[in-house]
Formats: sequence, structure tokens, C-alpha cells
Amino acid sequence: MKLNLGKKHSGKLKKYDLPFYRRDDGSFILHRVIKLQKNGNYTCRGDNQWEKEFDVRDDQIIGVVTSFTRGGKVVDVKVSRGYKFYCKIWPWVHFLKPLYKYFVKFQSIFSKNKEKS
Repeated sequence: MKLNLGKKHSGKLKKYDLPFYRRDDGSFILHRVIKLQKNGNYTCRGDNQWEKEFDVRDDQIIGVVTSFTRGGKVVDVKVSRGYKFYCKIWPWVHFLKPLYKYFVKFQSIFSKNKEKS
């Protein structure tokens, strides 16, 4: 996958924006904004992460993803209906992941017990 970053704009980021930022420890991160905090900072989380990252500041943000290329197709994050749909359902799918993992584990245990019978 190839990401295209735009410059950090002067206004505030919006929910579901994908900022590329540098943590205070120097590591570079690309996470999705999931909440705008009252203090003006952001709560972010990676699409495949469980933990939220609180208090991401504007001064840490280097750029924001404007588009990405997947499978040879360029997806504009401001225009693509599929991408916008993904952003809306992602928090709910993310919430269901533990249930899915539990179901798979339970199914595996049930299958092993059935084979022993």
C-alpha cells in the first residue's frame, strides 16, 4: 500500500482523519482520529490496534493522509464513498473483534471435543 500525505492544514483535524505524527519519544505514527478532545488535542487509534492514544497535539502532526493506493487503485479519502463507509463502520467492527476471536476460540474447542467423541 502506498500513502500520499498532504501538508498539515491550519485548521483542526476532523474525526476519521489520518494524521501522521511524531510522538514525544521520537517514534512516527499513523493513526486515525477517533475523538476531538475538549482541550483541543486528539484521541487516535490505529485500525489494527486496541489501545487508544490520548492527547495527540497539533504540534506533533507532520501531515495528513489525502489518498492511498491499494491494488493499483488510488483512493481519495475525501471523495471515496467506500472509504467513508469504512470509516463509519470501523469503530463498530473494531468493537466486535473480541467477540469474533472468542467465537473462533470456542468453535475450535467445540470441534476438538467433537472429534474425540
